[in-house]
Amino acid sequence: MICPQCGFSVEIYSKVCPECGSLLPQPKPSAGLSGMRQGKAASSAPEETAAPSSLPDASRQGIYPEGGYHTRRKAPGQEIPLRRSGKNTVPSSPGKPMINWTLAALIVCILILFAAAGGYVYLKTSDAGQLILARLGYDANAEALWALGTEYLDQGYIDRSITCYEKAYELDPNREDIYQKLLLLGEAYEAGNRLNSAESLYRSLLDLQPQNITAYRLIANLLSNQNRTLELADFLKTAYQNTGDTSFSRQREEMLPATPTASLAGGKYQLDQSTHEQYKTVELISADGYDIYYLLDPRTDALLPEDGIFYQEAIHLDEGYHTIRAVALSSDLVSDELTTTYTVSAPVPLAPKLSLAPGDYETRQRVWIRYNGEDADTVVIYYTIDGQSPTSNSPIYTGDPIYLPGGRIHVKAVAVNTYGKISNEMDVEMKINISFLRYFNSKDTFEGYTILSTTKDAFVRRFGAADSETEFDSALSPQCLQMNYSWGFARFMPSTGGYILYQLETESSSMSGPRSTHVGQSETTITEKYRDMGQLNDQNGDRSIYWDVNEGYAKLYKLDGTNSRIDYVYYTDDGGSMTLSYYLQDQKCVRMGIRYAP
Repeated sequence: MICPQCGFSVEIYSKVCPECGSLLPQPKPSAGLSGMRQGKAASSAPEETAAPSSLPDASRQGIYPEGGYHTRRKAPGQEIPLRRSGKNTVPSSPGKPMINWTLAALIVCILILFAAAGGYVYLKTSDAGQLILARLGYDANAEALWALGTEYLDQGYIDRSITCYEKAYELDPNREDIYQKLLLLGEAYEAGNRLNSAESLYRSLLDLQPQNITAYRLIANLLSNQNRTLELADFLKTAYQNTGDTSFSRQREEMLPATPTASLAGGKYQLDQSTHEQYKTVELISADGYDIYYLLDPRTDALLPEDGIFYQEAIHLDEGYHTIRAVALSSDLVSDELTTTYTVSAPVPLAPKLSLAPGDYETRQRVWIRYNGEDADTVVIYYTIDGQSPTSNSPIYTGDPIYLPGGRIHVKAVAVNTYGKISNEMDVEMKINISFLRYFNSKDTFEGYTILSTTKDAFVRRFGAADSETEFDSALSPQCLQMNYSWGFARFMPSTGGYILYQLETESSSMSGPRSTHVGQSETTITEKYRDMGQLNDQNGDRSIYWDVNEGYAKLYKLDGTNSRIDYVYYTDDGGSMTLSYYLQDQKCVRMGIRYAP
């Protein structure tokens, strides 16, 4: 029979092919003579029946030779080698090599090595492979750790998730999508109730992408869930300013008290002169009736409500620039701050007018000062005719005529209203062409000596030796000398030619002063020797006799109820001044003197 698997010729009684080991088909029972006897057709190739097992061993030796070998069919003259089957050998089939099991094992090993190498490359280079390594606890790249962390987070393994996320961030902190990845870490922190870590992480994202609202929302939720309302209010304000997202401002408005309002809108205001208004009134209002704390004209470092004043009554704003800051309080919630500014000004009076126009006049003139403002009954007019600008200490005009002396005159006046506001200055210049006396000047000297010229020796020759001499320091020199006499004293300072006179005072009526003035004369007699503008006493009781910015001035000073002093001053060429003084008691000169000052 022929093996249907390998084509090897097999004895008919064999059940297994000795070549390939396949089971051989067995003859059907219906075939053969019994079938033919029953009228059935025989098979085209009737099978040989197996030798009965009851045959003696000797009769079967031709079929199975000793040693368990069986023979193959062979062509004439060809030997067929025996091949062992099982424990016995059987003849090998012609042309078929035997299997090399060593080689096969080597090939299998090589294939295993290639498979291992491929698996290694797969694990090291592919995302899926890296994820497998991460799951197994081996080192993996950041992408795999982020993925594994998410798996852990989804499965509820929070601590494992955080560990994976933190390690992934450490491995690659600069990846393009790090913002989104860190949001995952923040989510894990929150799931693990590590709220401080989550908040710190989200705040770091604000610097990473300031315009992205996601981190702002997450921080706001954290603050809200922890009832940190004050911090939340401040944070929502910052979030709106940085992102422009109106949802933040709406959320903030819903949680905070409404900002207080002011009854008087900020701006510029003038006090009402007709009602003699002295200030503007501002009331602060909380729509919900909350407590209000405010600051008026606050210092720059003042804080609300900590440094604020509890609002109880209307605020009075007098003239000036004012700033009001205020907040409303509800429990521990503080509203947005109201800041409003006001400029309150008082009306300024009109400038006075003079009854006489500027110009030259050949005779002595008298003039009146007029005021045409609506507040004429309340303003005060200050004026001068000595050449100085009027101040609140100058003479007050009472409505009487003012007599102008000879020479060039400036009549000046200002009006001051009840608010203390000063008008523009009236200045009318006129020239009265009549004779007038000169100012005190360098030609005016005492009889017998000259300041800054007379030496000590010449003075002694004229007035005799002093009763005593003392040395002292002065602004002129540290080695000045004072010579004391019964009538007064004389002071000298050192110079290149010796000591020279720079000051003298006397109580002697025998010593004649400039323009024949001397001790014992009245105040009027003395003032009539020099130019006098005729100005009245000022508010202190003093009187300006004349004033010239280039030449000098003269003034009567009221010292007390009985004593006064008149000073005539001119400016020297060296930048100093010379002062002639008359000391009066009950309007009579009791001492006079002259001195130089640098």
